[in-house]
Amino acid sequence: MCFCALLIQVNDLPNAKTLVVREGRVEFKDVKFGYPATLSKKDRAAMAAGIHVPPPKPLQNVLHGVSFAVAGGQTLAIVGSTGSGKSTILR
Repeated sequence: MCFCALLIQVNDLPNAKTLVVREGRVEFKDVKFGYPATLSKKDRAAMAAGIHVPPPKPLQNVLHGVSFAVAGGQTLAIVGSTGSGKSTILR
C-alpha cells in the first residue's frame, strides 16, 4: 500500500508584495469524473501467461454529481471509503 503526499513549495521573489485575500469561494456543481480502467496486476500476469482475460470496463466512475460550496475562511472535511474520490476532488 502506498501513502503518498504531494508537496509543493512556492518561493516569492525578493521584492514580492504580500498576498491579501479579501474574499473567495470554491464551488463544485454536479461534478462527474472517472478514470480510464486498467487491468489489475493479476490480470496482466495472466495475460502474459497466455490466459484470456476480459477487457476492463471503459471508465471507472469516481465522482457522481458532487456539489458543494466553501466560502473563504471556511474549512471543508471530505470523508469517505477508499476509492470514493476524496483525493480526486483535491486535484
